[in-house]
Amino acid sequence: RNAADSPPSIVSVVDTSDVLSDTSDTYVKGDKLLINPQKGTPVMVNGEKCLVISCRDVLALFEY
Repeated sequence: RNAADSPPSIVSVVDTSDVLSDTSDTYVKGDKLLINPQKGTPVMVNGEKCLVISCRDVLALFEY
């Protein structure tokens, strides 16, 4: 199985940039997003694994 076969991932927003120049969509801490699994840059923040993504890589926002 390769990366192209991977299903989308559900992630939680932990922080956002103040500058959202490429989209009118805004997300806040705690939002649940569906993202493409091949996108994003993994980083370590205070010993915790995080993923930095662009707003254009968000496939859907779960609202409930």
